[in-house]
Amino acid sequence: MALSKTRVAYAAGFFDGEGHISIPFRNRPNRRTKRTSILRLDIGQAVVEPLRIVKSTLGGSIDLGWKRRKLYRWYLSDNKAALALQAMLPYLVVKRAEAEVALAYWAKRQASKGSGKRGNPVTMPLAQQEHYANALKELRRLKSFKYRQASEELINVTEAK
Repeated sequence: MALSKTRVAYAAGFFDGEGHISIPFRNRPNRRTKRTSILRLDIGQAVVEPLRIVKSTLGGSIDLGWKRRKLYRWYLSDNKAALALQAMLPYLVVKRAEAEVALAYWAKRQASKGSGKRGNPVTMPLAQQEHYANALKELRRLKSFKYRQASEELINVTEAK
């Protein structure tokens, strides 16, 4: 299916402002690999219409939850998330570095897939998976600090006038 550049650009812009890229870990007690990570994209929003556009463009699912108020959440995981990031990458500004780290993680994870049965378990060392997850967290922390610092400087300049 060919993706419309306009729709992908809209989805990327919306994701750039409201979205979240993460590499969460899950425990799998009955598997050979007890703990592993996944690639996850999500957007939380009080209004469902923009999420429907994102879903129709990139795929994924929308569910309804409650955190002090009604909240719709679009999400996408693993290979579909990597494909969505690749499609959005040319249009991302704020989350571009995070997307690049996430895509590097996914490429490394895919290259480390085993050849056994039961869904080709990942042989990527847990420490390496944690490295990519921590790199994403650090990028978000630095970005948050940078924006906070820039807004404080702007306030100081405005107050000095």
